[in-house]
Amino acid sequence: MKLSKKILSTVLTAVMVQSVLTATVVMNVSATQQNNSIVVSQATAISLDKTTLSLKVGDMYTLTATNNTGTTITWKSSNANVATVNSKGRVVARGLGTANITAITSDGYKAVCTVTVKQKPTVSLNKTSLTLREKDIYTLTATVTPQDSEATVTFKSSNANVVTVNSKGRIVARGQGTATVKAIVTGGATASCEVTVQQSYVDEVIELVNIEREKEGLSPLEKREDVCELADIRAEELVEEFSHTRPDGRSCFTVFTDYDVSWSAVGENIAAGYRTPQAVMNGWMNSSGHKANILSQKFTGIGVSMYEQNGVKYWVQLFIR
Repeated sequence: MKLSKKILSTVLTAVMVQSVLTATVVMNVSATQQNNSIVVSQATAISLDKTTLSLKVGDMYTLTATNNTGTTITWKSSNANVATVNSKGRVVARGLGTANITAITSDGYKAVCTVTVKQKPTVSLNKTSLTLREKDIYTLTATVTPQDSEATVTFKSSNANVVTVNSKGRIVARGQGTATVKAIVTGGATASCEVTVQQSYVDEVIELVNIEREKEGLSPLEKREDVCELADIRAEELVEEFSHTRPDGRSCFTVFTDYDVSWSAVGENIAAGYRTPQAVMNGWMNSSGHKANILSQKFTGIGVSMYEQNGVKYWVQLFIR
């Protein structure tokens, strides 16, 4: 049976109306047609680039919203004591805890980012000031708070001519003067240690020797680096055998022949327990045998060492011609 023109016109109008309504829905939200019904997916109406976010107190992050609705967005924080958010989605971490940052379209669709705010790491050092002698070595210990922080620590010296420092906080005294060693934790927190480097024990002892020689009108002794190296060996040996006899039973002077250092005259002074160069020099100058070596005219060179173990300093002077 054929439809009348009036009935056909009504059907077409209904179809056109349904088509227009369906198109309008698709423009606002995601929609699919299943079994002649429309299924709307609200999740695609608005989304955020982050659904979770971890910040430290004081940190900032701007969330990016993808808005498929074509409407305006407002932002809201569930706890402004933890995190605040402005009209552009800029989140500022205010205090420890968790807060939900919600982006809301004007037609009611939402997207949420859960923000967790942790304590910003800080760093402290076991020393805030330190006095070293040239060539001394000391390792600083850095403590990061909180202990479960993933932050890393780097070290920096303000003057590498005075002290250098490696990635583990190991300081080497290079020259006389003052320098600041900083521990820098991820995020910018710092802790400082002021390091003063004084004249080395070796150089101070040699200086004191030559002062005593000058008083007697004697020529100064020349610092011999090769003899200082031999003195280093002897100073360590004194821990095991405090004697002019070496731990293997040989004379102290065999250290010269062991390392092919030629000589026509040699002498040795040893001491233990003195804490400073001046103190050990006073001890030697108050001992006739030691004083005789210091003021001997037959020597032209000197090597000195100090070795410390278990809080005890062991001192050696080697004289040579």
